[in-house]
Amino acid sequence: MPLLAVCGCSPAPDQAGDDDGTEATTGESESHSNTESETETETETETETETDSETDSETDTDTDTDTGLGGTCGDGQLDEGEACDDGNTQSGDGCSDTCEIEGCAWDLGPAPFPIAVHEGDSFGQIAFDEQCNLLVAGAITRRVYRVSRVDGSVAFVTDQLPQFAITGLAYRHSDGLIYIATNGPNAILSVDGINPPVALVEGMDTPLAIAVAPEGFGDYGDQLIVVSQNGSVFAVDPEQGSLALFAVTSGLSSLAFAPDGTLYVVRFSHGRIDTLAPDGTLALFTTGLSVPDGIAIDPDGTRLFVAHFPADTGRIDAISIPDAVLTQGPSVDISPGFYVTGMLVDAADQLIYKGEGAALNGFSTD
Repeated sequence: MPLLAVCGCSPAPDQAGDDDGTEATTGESESHSNTESETETETETETETETDSETDSETDTDTDTDTGLGGTCGDGQLDEGEACDDGNTQSGDGCSDTCEIEGCAWDLGPAPFPIAVHEGDSFGQIAFDEQCNLLVAGAITRRVYRVSRVDGSVAFVTDQLPQFAITGLAYRHSDGLIYIATNGPNAILSVDGINPPVALVEGMDTPLAIAVAPEGFGDYGDQLIVVSQNGSVFAVDPEQGSLALFAVTSGLSSLAFAPDGTLYVVRFSHGRIDTLAPDGTLALFTTGLSVPDGIAIDPDGTRLFVAHFPADTGRIDAISIPDAVLTQGPSVDISPGFYVTGMLVDAADQLIYKGEGAALNGFSTD
């Protein structure tokens, strides 16, 4: 099995009437009573209708103005009073149905770092599943692992695959499936943890990293966005099993979505990170980095973290959003190589990364 290892992570560095007391005949009384009853019924019906109408109106108003400040939660635009807006009103995907930050916070008590996941390579993306367990891609081991949030125990989600390497991994909340990118042959597969993996698309250039797009990301909401070795960016529709090329650049290695739906892509060979719009437009976010590798964005969307290799020493730095001010972070035990270094930031502001020797490590970013 040939190993591909060159630089940071690519082949070369570059969501009623009143009773008045008057007596009357029985017929008059009955007529009067019936009239009152009908009047009361009509009045009650009108009152109920008005009340229902007012309630519906209030409900509609509440739905349209979740933030109370004129913004509409779920429209994909980060308005005043919203902590996030990922283009949908579905909870459980990092941004709640009221546009509040949500997410998994890894409890270090029962499973302190480092957590040994497997032997061998340190590459492969990581992600949280619905229960906040950690999913880990083992690039050269050809396995996907689940690390229990309860006790830190490690289990296989898939056994060995026929593919050469698992390069990317993402969890899709809308269907509860794990999606992986593989190299040799190049493919995107879905994994349910019970049945054999299912190939969605095959034959693309080497995929290096994948992420699930928020609903507001152009025509590609809730699809898988994939960056490849040759600089191509694809959208994979899991329902249709289709592949769409929507951007071409160079030197790509990794990607991450911010809570407001902005897509950030790493261009390792250019020492820069760009934003990428659904129409394929690239815009510079920051440059002057030394072999940038994996990236992660904190749940409130105010910082981007990047792993890179200045002077051959692994380090994870913080870069503020949107003004792109870099704050140097700690040295870490990651190594340059062909695939991306997996990393994420949890709801407690802990950065979790896959380090050398395939162990999960972490540190507080406060």
